[in-house]
Amino acid sequence: MQASVIRGGTPLEDERSEDASWGDPPSLSTFVFLQATGRKLQEKIKILKLVADSGELTMITENRYKIAQEAERTSHIRKKDINILDRRLSSAQKIVLPYIQQIENLINKDNFSVVDVGSGPTCLARFFKSPHKTYVDPLMDFYQEYYREKLPVANNSTFVASMAEKMPFPSDSFDVALCYNMLDHTFKPANIVAEIKRILKPGGYVLLGIYTHGPILKFVRTLAEKTVIFKEKPHPYSFTIGNVISMLNGEFLIRQCDIRKGREIPFDFKRRFYVLILQKPAHGNKA
Repeated sequence: MQASVIRGGTPLEDERSEDASWGDPPSLSTFVFLQATGRKLQEKIKILKLVADSGELTMITENRYKIAQEAERTSHIRKKDINILDRRLSSAQKIVLPYIQQIENLINKDNFSVVDVGSGPTCLARFFKSPHKTYVDPLMDFYQEYYREKLPVANNSTFVASMAEKMPFPSDSFDVALCYNMLDHTFKPANIVAEIKRILKPGGYVLLGIYTHGPILKFVRTLAEKTVIFKEKPHPYSFTIGNVISMLNGEFLIRQCDIRKGREIPFDFKRRFYVLILQKPAHGNKA
């Protein structure tokens, strides 16, 4: 595989894992979402109701993060089916391709750079037409060994073994960041949001995919997290949409917010998968 490999630092070495909470999400009038309709892309003003969706999110400990990472690694080995990656890739591709095309149209240039934050072995940034792609994951060394024939093969691919909370890139390095279904696997999600903003160029775009839960389901999952038997080891966090908005507040402009799986009902018991297009403000502007 002709690609360079970088190994980044880890914030676990120099940060204490103190408990902390994010506050309630902003008022309903703060956020205006532009939602795409079914037949064609139309900008439609919509206020996403956050009633009863304002639960706080408590940071996990360093040990809990390590349990999540080990559970993620062993889950790939335990399935003993390397073709499962093809199925996951095909499923995710159907969701992300329309948004990738939208972002490419917004950028409107050929020579742009993409960073896939928490890429996992699927490496969805492979579908961008960018000539410069970087894939970041703390388990990248394992993925390169276990999925050697499945990872993107290209001279313009760089693979980085690093936590997303502290990535080894200068500020304002990338035009686009992809962050797909990974924040609930991490150590400090809010730090990752800030770090993505740091490495993104002013005016750059983020394609964010994230699972959320209604407040009741989040409460149940939070109780399960406190047990040994019932906790979902690879996923230490359960987000409400309010938690997500709180993380993004002041960091990015929300250009689009779509629900791809589930419904917009505060008290349902199903997961909802949101896809958002975000933009880093230009120099001197605020989100």
